[in-house]
Amino acid sequence: MARPKPNLTKEELKARQAMWVKRWRDKNPDKQKLARKKAYNNRKLKALKIVGEPKCEICGCDELDFLEFNHINGNGCKDWKNNKGVPMMDRVIAGRNTNDLNILCRICNAKDFLERKNNKQSKRFKIIWT
Repeated sequence: MARPKPNLTKEELKARQAMWVKRWRDKNPDKQKLARKKAYNNRKLKALKIVGEPKCEICGCDELDFLEFNHINGNGCKDWKNNKGVPMMDRVIAGRNTNDLNILCRICNAKDFLERKNNKQSKRFKIIWT
């Protein structure tokens, strides 16, 4: 025999659902972490596809965890501060102009930074993927 449904207000129902979700997250931290990672990767891949092909423009690395947005002419820190720390992928998805961005892996992005800061010294480094 089915239990009768209690008459709950919208707020009570919302609170009950929030309590259930919190309880589930506390009991299943690994599943919660995996779900958050999957959602993050989906947003990142969507933003990368808006900018271009989701692979490093220099070395061709296509490992999603390594790919980053690069400001072609620098000023990434200034851009970050001006936008109060809103992640670049969220701004790209929201319609940010992408003419000054490209996609690089972390290593090529670091090398690009070194080339802009000290071009002569950066020539000592060469990236070889195996």
